[in-house]
Order: sequence, then structure tokens, then C-alpha cells
Amino acid sequence: MTNSPSPTRLLPPAIAIVFVVFASMSALGVHRYVASRTDAELNRSADAVANVLDSAIERSVSLIRAEKALVEMAIDVSQSQFDSFADKIEIERAYAGMQALGYAVWREAGAEAAIAREHELPRPVFPETRQAMRAAIVAIVPMNERNRNALAFDMYSDDIRRAAIDQAIATDEPSASAPVTLAQEITSDKQSGFLIYLPIRSDRNAVTGLAYAAFRARDLAETALAAAGAPAARMRLDDVTRGETTPLFAGALAGTAEGPSASAHLQVAGRLWRVAVAPEASESRRALLAAGAVALVLLATGGLLAMTFQQQARAVDAAAQLHAQQARALQQRETLLREMNHRIKNMIARIAAIARATLKTSSGLDDFDKRFSARIAALAAVQDLVAGERQNGARLRDIVRIELDQLFDDTDRAVVRGDEVALDEARARAMALVVHELATNAAKYGAARDGDGRLAVTWAREGGEIVFRWRETVAAALAAPGKSGFGSRLIEAMVRGELGGRLTRAFVADGLEVEIRFPAEPS
Repeated sequence: MTNSPSPTRLLPPAIAIVFVVFASMSALGVHRYVASRTDAELNRSADAVANVLDSAIERSVSLIRAEKALVEMAIDVSQSQFDSFADKIEIERAYAGMQALGYAVWREAGAEAAIAREHELPRPVFPETRQAMRAAIVAIVPMNERNRNALAFDMYSDDIRRAAIDQAIATDEPSASAPVTLAQEITSDKQSGFLIYLPIRSDRNAVTGLAYAAFRARDLAETALAAAGAPAARMRLDDVTRGETTPLFAGALAGTAEGPSASAHLQVAGRLWRVAVAPEASESRRALLAAGAVALVLLATGGLLAMTFQQQARAVDAAAQLHAQQARALQQRETLLREMNHRIKNMIARIAAIARATLKTSSGLDDFDKRFSARIAALAAVQDLVAGERQNGARLRDIVRIELDQLFDDTDRAVVRGDEVALDEARARAMALVVHELATNAAKYGAARDGDGRLAVTWAREGGEIVFRWRETVAAALAAPGKSGFGSRLIEAMVRGELGGRLTRAFVADGLEVEIRFPAEPS
């Protein structure tokens, strides 16, 4: 007769099996959680590095556009003008990763001697070329040993640079080159680089030169990696335009990494880049070490099983909350980037309008310099007000005057009249933004664009409200925009949200009428 084992004897192996199952399940869960956290951290690192790179390149493109405007407005371009321009914007400090900002003349082959003579180049234009055109560098900043070596270099002689230059001229938009070795690489520590071009045109729309910026890829990538707060990550930066992978930068830890990795893509002036990051070797083993530790603890005591699941649930909830916070932060950052890009475009348009208005009424270069500098200083004063640097508010008359003094030389063309109205900080900032947007639109499309336009700005207290009226009169009727732009939406947001008021706008036969009503006292 076979004796069956008693339940008491079967209990220890059963408990052991249960604990082994619990330990295995918990270890697997911890492994997956840590691995998912690692994947999330890598994805955040890749996105953060890509965003920093995108922001840095967008700022550099804005600088190239400013250089283009400077050259197109200048009668003659010299190295000293570029040096002064670089000093004012602090290019070496504010644009880390950019090796050079330069200007190249666009001339037919055969004009090499004239180019060298006119621009006092330290050497003849080089190298020899069979191309019909030359794009010779004649001015560059900052003027250091590396950049001095690039003077007189004909960028159109190189196939990669030539492709980007042709693209920029064809589209009239910023165009980045594929990875190249810069002319500035004169030491044994050589890096891959790239350039971004923008054509400069004459009054007759003929190309006369190229505004460009040159970048060392490693310097740019390491700056972005540090700014993104991911110093432990392995990083690789590749140009993957049209499916062809060309390395730009491989970090000191970069290579074929075992374990998790993440990547993000970004557009760079017509080209596609890929940022790839992977953890260090110690980070790759973190999930296995954590799972093993949990398994040992759970096999030692069953009581920790419940605690582990409770902590895991809390961690998952924290990860979900972190994800929600990151989503909100990304949305806020996108809004801020859009507002920044909008303000940069408006600022460039306003500077160009100020230059045109000043040039028409100036008796000579000295007079132009004096008036133009004064107006740029006034523009900076408005920017200080918009940025909230004045902590005690401002008078409405000061806000309007600072804006209009930049646009009109002839005071008969701009009439400003109104009661004495003092605004607190929040409402002064809001009203400064509103007047700034209206003045920018007047400079782009309305009364301040040419010498025939007129503007009347009045305000008065009516009951418990301030009634602000903006009236533009032009020779040709203004066309109402087909859709509301960012500037119009910003005005609406300021009037309704910050001022607690209401706005009406009408395009009439001879111009534009805008009326804004808001409470005389803040709510």
C-alpha cells in the first residue's frame, strides 16, 4: 500500500514554490519598470538634446538673417563693420558652437584680383576652379587664427558647399550643407562641420553675395548635451537626409551600445538630422541588478512582497504624473518658441522699416547713423518695457511715444493725444505689447511703410473706461487678412485677458480703425 504525503509535509515546498513564483514575478516587474524608466530617460535625453540643437540653430539662422539685412542696407561692407557687429551681439559667448559668421561675395570667375583688391584680402582667392562663379569669403567674425585662414576661400569650388549654395539661391531660404571639413580646421584636432547659407540680393533682385554661418559639429553637440543636462549619455549625431547616413559627431562614449537606446530627429535648414543616445554600460546593467536584488530580498522574507508591489504602484503613478507634467511643459515650450520666433520676425521687420524711414529723411551717413542709433535705442527701451523690467508701471503716453518715435520722422504724420493715464506693471506690459503689435503691422503694411501714410492715436476716459483709438490713413486701401495671425491673437489675448477689455477693428476705405476699451482701474 502506497503512503501519500501528508499536507503538513507538502506545505513547505508549496510555500517555497509560491515565494519563488512571487519573487520571479516581482523581479520581472522591477526589471520591466527600471527598463521602462531607462527608456523614458533616454527618450527625454534625445528629445532634450534635439530641442536644444533646434533652438541653437534657429537662433543662428536669425543671426544670419540679421547679417543679410545689415549687408543689404550697407553701402559698402568692410571687416571693421563685421567686427563691430560681432562685438555688439557677443557672438562668441551667446552663440556657442558657431565657429564663424561670414560674408562671401558672388562674382563671376576671372574677378579674383578685383575681389582681393577691393576687400584688402591677405591672399589671392583660392583654390583654382572650373566653375563659372566664385563665392569668396571677404569678411568673417570673430577674427581669430582659425577664421583668418578661411579669408579668400572660394566656397563654390567645393561640391558639397556648392549644392547648399545653389539650394539657398533657388529657394531664397536658409540652406544647410552636408557634413564637410571647414576651411578653419588648421590643427590636428579636426572636427566635422556644416554651413548654413542665405543669399544677399541687390535692389534688382540679383544675387550679390552670401551670408553664412559655419559650425563645428562636436562643439555644437557637446554644448547641446551639457545644456540638456545629459552628461552621462552616449551620443551620436548623424545627417540622414534622403536616407543617406553621414556622421557629424560621435561622443567619447559613443559606439555600438548593448541595451536600450533612443533617437530623435530634427530639421536643419532643409536637411534631416538624427540624435541617438544610449546609456553608459553601468546604466545598461541597472535593470538586471535591481531585479536580482529584489528577488533575493523576496526569497528571504515574504513580507517584503506586499511592500514592493506598493512601492511599484506608487512609482508607476509618479511616472504617470511626471509624464503629464512633461506634456504640459512641452506644450508651454512650444508656445514660448512660437512667440519668440514671432517677436524675432517682427523685430527684424521693424528694424528694416526704421532703416528705410531714416534713410529717406537723412542728409548723409553721419545723419543716418545718428538717427538710426537713436531709434534703435528707443526700440530697446520698448523691449525693456515689454519684458517687465520697469517694476512700477508706466504712462500710456510714454508707451505710445516710444513706439511711434521709431517709425516717423515727420511729427505731422503721427498725431498722439490723450489724457494722463498711468498703468500698473501688468497692464503697462499688456498695453505695450498691444501698441508694439499695432506699430509693427503699421511698419509692415500700413501708415508707416511709406511717406504718404498718417496715423492718429488718441485716448480718453469715458465713464469708468479708457477708450483707446488707433486710426491709420493710407493712399491705398488696406486688405483685411484672410485669417487671424499670431500677432492678432496676441492682441486679443492681451485686451481680453490682461486688460479685461474689448476690441473692435475695421478696415475702411482709406485705412484701418482700431478701438480698445478697458476699465480705468484694474479689477
